Amino acid sequence: MIGMNKRKLFLLVVLISCNLYAGEGGLTGYYGFEDPVKLKKEDENVTTVAKYAKELRPQIEDALKNPRKYTVVEFSEIIKKARQLSITTMDKKDIVNSLKLENVAMESSDEYSQKVRKIKLEQPELDITRNMAKSRFSRVAERDIKKQEREKFWKENMSRIGIVTFVNPKETQNTEAQKRVLQLLALDYPDLDIRILDNLTYSKLVKNLGVINFPDTWMIYRSKNNTPQWHRVANGMSAKDQILDGVDFVYENYIAEGAGK
Repeated sequence: MIGMNKRKLFLLVVLISCNLYAGEGGLTGYYGFEDPVKLKKEDENVTTVAKYAKELRPQIEDALKNPRKYTVVEFSEIIKKARQLSITTMDKKDIVNSLKLENVAMESSDEYSQKVRKIKLEQPELDITRNMAKSRFSRVAERDIKKQEREKFWKENMSRIGIVTFVNPKETQNTEAQKRVLQLLALDYPDLDIRILDNLTYSKLVKNLGVINFPDTWMIYRSKNNTPQWHRVANGMSAKDQILDGVDFVYENYIAEGAGK
């Protein structure tokens, strides 16, 4: 973790670069938009998350015991909620139940399972399980390298980076779940200043960036000529590692070679 004397980093989120028209339409501030209230890093939503989990877990367990009780649409919705819950709580049982629901959905259709199996044989690059064949040593080495690269990136670019997540306040569950993830990220990166922008207050910015689905997380990078460049790093409900992996990808593919330009 790199300490940066109050330097701030924003959290914003498939991987494009576009310049922001600063100051237009009343938008102000260093990153080209009016600063909203900062996301509090303390865990202020524990009560809300606990209540949400308590209400949803019985339905998830019932769906696992009686999957045929639900229509395809209903079961799909439960799978979606279970995934959101597992991302929110990071609880092992919630994650296991989410995976079990997905397995039930897969196994419910023999025809679909057979087609998936056939496609994976024809296009092995689509089978992510092939990567699991890597040795434990190889995985640990890759993890260490990525950690070093990430730390180097933060050290060299902390003062130039901003991260922002756009949300739709009407999608309460998605917004609260993603906010919980961002709070966990803030605990790991205390110097990281995380912002959440709602699509109504920042409708013009949302339109110009082409934000359609929420949550949508972007990273802003300010080059030496002081021009803000926006890069999407994650779209939809995203876990902490998905956001960080997106930042790594943007750095490697959009910033590293021309970081000083």
